[in-house]
Amino acid sequence: MEWRARRISQRDGLSDPFVWSVIRDPQGRIVLGSNSNVVALGAHGAEQLVSGKQLPNPSAYELFYDRRGRLWIGTRGSMAIYTNGKVERPPTRACAQSMRSIRTIC
Repeated sequence: MEWRARRISQRDGLSDPFVWSVIRDPQGRIVLGSNSNVVALGAHGAEQLVSGKQLPNPSAYELFYDRRGRLWIGTRGSMAIYTNGKVERPPTRACAQSMRSIRTIC
């Protein structure tokens, strides 16, 4: 496998230059969680998946795809699940309400 690195900026479609998390989605795109949204980078540039206004807190600290292809997004004090173009809050039992920030999803 060959790895290549390149700089990605607001010119490439990022709305926020500060990125907290990076993950590869089931389609092979790179997904970035930033201070203001979640963006997927594909062959045709950046696509905003989730805006910060859709999240409990705009900063997407942690990203995780589960076996069902749902994107779990850890934010300050809560979580959200993105699937099929919609953002939902997880069931209360799945969410650590007492934590200040969710920075790791196992």
